[in-house]
Amino acid sequence: MAGLSLDFSNGSLDPMELENVNAMLERFLAELINAMQIYLDAEDKNASGNLRESMEAFIFNDPGVVHATVQFPNAAYWMYVEHGVKGAQTEFKAPNSPFKFGSRSREYAPGTMREAIRTWLGHRRFQWRDAKGRFLSYDDMTPPITRSVYLHGIEPTPFVSDSLERVWRRYTPLMAEAFAEDLEVYIDDEGLFEQFEISLSI
Repeated sequence: MAGLSLDFSNGSLDPMELENVNAMLERFLAELINAMQIYLDAEDKNASGNLRESMEAFIFNDPGVVHATVQFPNAAYWMYVEHGVKGAQTEFKAPNSPFKFGSRSREYAPGTMREAIRTWLGHRRFQWRDAKGRFLSYDDMTPPITRSVYLHGIEPTPFVSDSLERVWRRYTPLMAEAFAEDLEVYIDDEGLFEQFEISLSI
């Protein structure tokens, strides 16, 4: 996901130390990851647990800038879960998705999906029955499921955008307060009040 980036550049002055902002961002990212994991669990999108456990938070600072990101190093497919994928034949499941099966990217090819779906079936541990009532093997079930997904697509599960909007709404005033605290320390340390001339007329 595109990370949250806050730029507090202050021109020619020495960069601010954003200790309170960094601490608040750590809390925010932890809560965001927890919200995304709960979302996946609620939507039953956590068969293997790989996507859930792959979320990692990072904070790093440049002079006057603090960056915060959540990355999915072991689940690059998170964007397909988030946005869904249009089917090669129909697009009704994910009409607004930027991704589509049958495009030039080999990532969307049926052969690429087959192994992932076979693994998914193993985690789900359910089996269809044939006309005689016998359980089909996972290997037998994989081709028809793969074909159906390829033709008709995957519905979006906006676990990132929905969680981000909800959690960030709560943290907006907290981040403002943290920045104000850092700004107060910065103004005091730099003696900036001494550089202002205040005139008052009545």
